[in-house]
Amino acid sequence: IKNYTGFSDLTYIGGDFNGRCTAFTSMDGLPSLSFIGGALHLEWSDLVTLGSLPSLDTIAGGIVLEHNWCLLEIDALSNITSVPSIAIIDNHQLLSIHGLSNLHTVTGDFEITSNYDLLNMDGLQNLSHIGGSFKILNNDRLKNLGGLNNLGHIGNLELKFNDSLQQVTGLDQLATTTGNILIESNLHLSHIGSLQN
Repeated sequence: IKNYTGFSDLTYIGGDFNGRCTAFTSMDGLPSLSFIGGALHLEWSDLVTLGSLPSLDTIAGGIVLEHNWCLLEIDALSNITSVPSIAIIDNHQLLSIHGLSNLHTVTGDFEITSNYDLLNMDGLQNLSHIGGSFKILNNDRLKNLGGLNNLGHIGNLELKFNDSLQQVTGLDQLATTTGNILIESNLHLSHIGSLQN
């Protein structure tokens, strides 16, 4: 079994969707799924793509994409506009987060960590509010934060161990933070843009 064929009429999951340790290479087979009442957990899988989830517009419990070492993109999340939390961690080949292009609010924490092929934040151009901590950690090829140009509020910002990061331009619209800003151990960082004001 390589996908979810056979669940084409499934529209609603009241609790969590757990895709852990699966051999599935995509999420194809769930064209009618529109609501997940808990969290979406996709971890330690063989996913290359999230495939097509054309009806999914609500994930009430957060998104966890972790240790999916073949995952290239997350375009199937393009209908999500608000979510309690997001963790995108240790997806070694993830090239793009364009699938979050309609996301405008994360009410809790948002973490992007150890995605070694991710170059920028393109795809987050509509994100305006992160209520909790925004952690960008250990993304080896990340060069800038382009794509975050509409982000106006965060709780905390933690920016560490991004060895290729050269500048923090992209946060020009950041107006308020209710917590701390921690920027350290980014070896090639030379310019922090509007944050210095």
